[in-house]
Amino acid sequence: MGNLRSQESEIAKDFYRFLLNFYSKYPQFKGQALYLTGESFAGHYIPAIANFLHTSTEIKISGLAIGNGWVDPIYQYPAYAEFAAENGVISAGHA
Repeated sequence: MGNLRSQESEIAKDFYRFLLNFYSKYPQFKGQALYLTGESFAGHYIPAIANFLHTSTEIKISGLAIGNGWVDPIYQYPAYAEFAAENGVISAGHA
């Protein structure tokens, strides 16, 4: 299975190594705009990767996007019922 990562900082360093290898194999992409995108739990990884690239490497990112980011479940999870009721997905009595 290889080395499993449990820290966002480790994942960011792995992604940096991936980019170095990618640019080595495909040099025509080096220097082109780089956008980081992700969805759901990537709400943890995309900011960590972006921060690492921005503060610790020569690789510059042009932007990032996170769709429906699962960033803080303690606050997010309880809000789902209220959101669903307000948008007619469930009745207010079930929120």
